[in-house]
Amino acid sequence: MLDKIYEEHFHSWNKYISTLNLPKRGVWVYHHPTFDQLPTQGWKIHISAYPADTLMMAKVLVRYLVCNKVNFKFFHNLVDYYRICAGIGEQYTQAGKFFTIYPLDYDDFINIVVRLVNILDGFSGPKIVFDNHIPSTCIYYRYGVIRGTIKSKIIDFDGNEHNDDRTIYKPHWVNDPLGDEIFQSKVKESSSNKIPSRYEIKKVLSQRAKGGVYEAFDKKLNCMVIIKEGRRHGEKDLFGVSGFDRIMNELSFYKFFSNDGCLPELIDNFTILGYAYIVIEKIESIKEHKIDKAYIELHWPSLEKFINKVHKSGFIFRDIKKDNLIMSFNKIIMIDFETVSHITWEQSNLTGTIAYKKDGGIPSADSDFYALYVTKNQLIYNISNESLVNNYKYFEKIIKKIEKRIFNSY
Repeated sequence: MLDKIYEEHFHSWNKYISTLNLPKRGVWVYHHPTFDQLPTQGWKIHISAYPADTLMMAKVLVRYLVCNKVNFKFFHNLVDYYRICAGIGEQYTQAGKFFTIYPLDYDDFINIVVRLVNILDGFSGPKIVFDNHIPSTCIYYRYGVIRGTIKSKIIDFDGNEHNDDRTIYKPHWVNDPLGDEIFQSKVKESSSNKIPSRYEIKKVLSQRAKGGVYEAFDKKLNCMVIIKEGRRHGEKDLFGVSGFDRIMNELSFYKFFSNDGCLPELIDNFTILGYAYIVIEKIESIKEHKIDKAYIELHWPSLEKFINKVHKSGFIFRDIKKDNLIMSFNKIIMIDFETVSHITWEQSNLTGTIAYKKDGGIPSADSDFYALYVTKNQLIYNISNESLVNNYKYFEKIIKKIEKRIFNSY
């Protein structure tokens, strides 16, 4: 049923795109009726959308923008848009940018924004992290290159060149066309969204649209900890599940299995505005060259025992993989339980990491153990993630060849 909903969602979108008499280039559908009149740099408008709203929003926006001869572009393939919305790596600055609209000048910017506030009333979307936001809307804006490439520079009033820094919404020499009030409210919101002073962030381990992972010093316990963050609405899927929900789901798992030695210790949890946090102990891992077959065979039974315990309690993991294990000095620790679900919940084969899934099957206890089998052999035979992803369809054959070659060498 879940997969059927996804299938119908993408089918309806592709059918709509096929009806548009608009050109495509790369990942974009675009409409540039007055492109030659656009400035080389200036204000541009971004519209964000949650998966459930993409089709209706596109119909509303395309109708208005085409009729009013406004320059714009948007993703023609939803898979590309959802990938951008994950905000992984360099895509973090682009997450949520569904439509990009190019006003001709200041007056055009104001007129378009006023109209968009009306026609997009009721729509919402993920946060575009570095843009300025018009409150209570899905409308964002920033100053940058309009006609050029991603490497093009912006020019200040004195003729000096500057990088188009996508981690700020405007350079300091440009005035906000909507005034400073919106920006000041953004600063106030970000300053109020601070984690407790007990924790001092030392390093950002990862950052994406659904939330970040941070290494911090716990002043109360006098030790290093890991803080996981989940943003409300971050990477919200077709069913409304966001980063906030995933962290709360992980918190429930930690509390249910808190006394098991295969988990890090849960130290703290809290929510601030639209953010959820869990704080867990930092586990020191051994050097990779020490992770050999003897180490795996020694500690793997305890890991399998824990997984069996979880299954007997009615839960499945749905995302067992090498990156979700920490090889400590005396045991193997599991981490990242955002996708854990009860065995009775309806499952989708879109869940999990494809290289650890057998024939794209529906998540189950059996699929957990297949992922565990792949992970174990990946560790024993030192198979890189890249090699696994490129050859996962032939994984069992590859393992048999490796084992045969090792056997024949004796």
